[in-house]
Amino acid sequence: TRALGDIVDDLLASATMTAGKPARDRVDLAEVAASVRDSMSSYADSIGVTLNYECENPSGSEDFVVIGSPAALRRALTALVDNALGHQHVGGTVLLRVARDGRSVRADVADDGVGIDPESMATLFTRFSHGAEHTTREGRESYGIGLALVREIAEAHGGDISVTSELGQGATFSLTLPGADQPARR
Repeated sequence: TRALGDIVDDLLASATMTAGKPARDRVDLAEVAASVRDSMSSYADSIGVTLNYECENPSGSEDFVVIGSPAALRRALTALVDNALGHQHVGGTVLLRVARDGRSVRADVADDGVGIDPESMATLFTRFSHGAEHTTREGRESYGIGLALVREIAEAHGGDISVTSELGQGATFSLTLPGADQPARR
């Protein structure tokens, strides 16, 4: 049921993003990331993986505000964490980190798992494409929708998604979004 629900959520989010009508709310990406960590921690524990969260430059809540859809951004970060957990080994660590980088807000999801085969990099964000090196997904099928959806969400929010990886050393996915202008203070 969970897997089917996830697929339906992914397809609905994709349809919303491709319709070009994302919400235009002020969203604190650090709060969204902390919520994703909280919701995914028990799953990570159940497969023997540590899920950590860091927030860099926490000088004020507005530092991490972007304009967009809270639900879509939550789905993007959940997909990135789920992907990292699926390619992680027992005893490994996944780090979800949010940072302000100039005028941009960046969420990184880094793991020390199997890494990404260089031949897979070209199609990584293509729908229905998925790697074969899932280490913790025994009995759980991968449909290759998650990373394609992350790219669609990033683009719909005026941002992008990138990845760096070294085979056998893990991968880091970086979701970069334009930061919201600071509201006028009274």
